[in-house]
Amino acid sequence: MDTTAVSPLVKAWEARSSQPFTLIGDDIVIGVLLLCFLIIAVALADRSHYLHQMIYGYSMGHTRAQSDNIRTSRSFYLRTTLLLQTCISAALVLTYYLWTKGHVADSSQCWKYLVAGTIAAAAYILIKVVFFIIVNNTLYSKQQAAAWTQVFGDTCILSGIVFFAFAMCCISFELSTSFVLIGAAILLGIIEIWLILRAFHIFFTKKYGLLQLFIYFCTLELIPLLVLGKILTNLSPIF
Repeated sequence: MDTTAVSPLVKAWEARSSQPFTLIGDDIVIGVLLLCFLIIAVALADRSHYLHQMIYGYSMGHTRAQSDNIRTSRSFYLRTTLLLQTCISAALVLTYYLWTKGHVADSSQCWKYLVAGTIAAAAYILIKVVFFIIVNNTLYSKQQAAAWTQVFGDTCILSGIVFFAFAMCCISFELSTSFVLIGAAILLGIIEIWLILRAFHIFFTKKYGLLQLFIYFCTLELIPLLVLGKILTNLSPIF
């Protein structure tokens, strides 16, 4: 059998396999990046004004009713898909960080960290949502609770788009571990500061301001982080 035609392909595959493992050259990572990009592209194409309406609704002077025209059932599925993309983007950043630390050696380990990171991010968001529902419906009106749920969901969606761009830069240019840590810390810090500002605007009153601030930090921030740490600890033996 004449193998002349396929020998260049075999040599190219052997040369590819002999190269050091990099995330930008991994088929799984490229596929996940493409999936995230397609989710964002389809979402924004389907709702060309979606991003604008979310940003518009963030203005301190606008009411919830002014941005309710995008809160349809179709938008619900759209936001759910984008929230999934947010979790995957966070998993990409985590996987890249672990790769720079030498914990990810090849594709057989890469997908495990992507799956675990996605599960951890989704669990963190879900836990925070549950605590938000319990605390907000106990202390505040339904209108305030609904407004906060909207703000939190839209913030997660916008954060996912930003983290996707951040993951793309890290993986494509193979940025250093320190850059990943500093960049992720800055992004998370901006997100938390924004959520705190919105919480003040929606919830905190002069009469119960200190009590509400204490509940916000202790119940809605510290406990989800502790639960997330427990989840990651339980997942670590799998790897």
